[in-house]
Amino acid sequence: CYTVAGTTGNHEDDLRNHLLGDGLVQVNSALGIHKKPELTLAFPKEHQWLGYGINHMDLLNNQEVYLQIKQWLS
Repeated sequence: CYTVAGTTGNHEDDLRNHLLGDGLVQVNSALGIHKKPELTLAFPKEHQWLGYGINHMDLLNNQEVYLQIKQWLS
């Protein structure tokens, strides 16, 4: 399994990553991370991707998202 997440934040330390996520889904939720460790999905780090400056609807047609999925499928 793989997971793609977007965030309205523009860099790794942007507060929006934690508060807003992609505007609909928080980053941790999109990556399968739960505050209760037993409920966290164990996606390997190399199977997770986080795009910065990408809102929820942008995930549908963003070139970076497409390239990441293409790389995983190669």
